[in-house]
Amino acid sequence: MVKDNRTFYSKHMGVDEYADRTACIFKNEHGHWEVDFWQADKLIETVVMKTEHGDEVVFHNETYADSAAENYVLGYHR
Repeated sequence: MVKDNRTFYSKHMGVDEYADRTACIFKNEHGHWEVDFWQADKLIETVVMKTEHGDEVVFHNETYADSAAENYVLGYHR
């Protein structure tokens, strides 16, 4: 599925006390990974998986995006 110049890759869903959390992983038009963080059917934030250190920008891989999504739906993040 392509939406807004992004390709959908996977979806994580929370359980129990975090059942209202969902995270969707996309690759954007520039080839960078993004995660949409949802809570109770409301988009909380879209995050490009990157780290910035001064002038240096490091774009992370799919595994990093997958971990960020999983951490969110399990309640470890945000």
